[in-house]
Amino acid sequence: MRLICLFEGFNLIKKERFVFLLGISIVLILGPVKGNSQSLEIEYEKTIQSISDSVIQRVIEMYNSPDNINENGIGAVIIKPFPIDTIEKRNQGLDRFSIDVETYEADVLCAACILKNGILFIKIGEIFGNEFISHINKENQFYTTFKMWYKNDKILKFNLDDEVTDNLSIPLETASITISKSKNIKAGDTLFGKAHIVSEPFYKWYNVDRWIKLRYDYQYVFKCKVVEK
Repeated sequence: MRLICLFEGFNLIKKERFVFLLGISIVLILGPVKGNSQSLEIEYEKTIQSISDSVIQRVIEMYNSPDNINENGIGAVIIKPFPIDTIEKRNQGLDRFSIDVETYEADVLCAACILKNGILFIKIGEIFGNEFISHINKENQFYTTFKMWYKNDKILKFNLDDEVTDNLSIPLETASITISKSKNIKAGDTLFGKAHIVSEPFYKWYNVDRWIKLRYDYQYVFKCKVVEK
């Protein structure tokens, strides 16, 4: 089965595990971001070689091979094994916290590099997914947003006393990105990059009986071809 990643504005469709918010975009602004092209390509290739066969198979389903980019310029994002802090509050026992750190295996998402009016948008997510990352490079500065979205489920809050929502813009405690080329980017360029984001805590309703407080910590490498719109 061949999966097709859909990117249009910030509307990316993904699977069910995480959530992004479409409200007010909350961003971190970063400085110069150019990295050594060869070293970033080597890190991308080494990361692919180190991940499990099941993740490799997902890359192959999307792109035919780990090194391929599809006809729309969309390439692979390899998320390295990552921790999620969970602070659980059961029912009305809101003063009781249990803190647990879960570590997930490597995963694969999609990356689209879009050049529009001289601004580079690197959009990361997954078909039928819930979480979306946007790195926006304007005048050699990156602005990063992290959003979660559930199509039919209002299960998200930033604070416990907030109104529940199905989409949420989550502030970031940390955001960094390095790309292989930061100036004179043009359509057809292949970009390699690596990034790291850490979200501020937010709440997700879980298994119809409790809110869970979450914080995501993503480190990932990516490859994509620039398309102009």
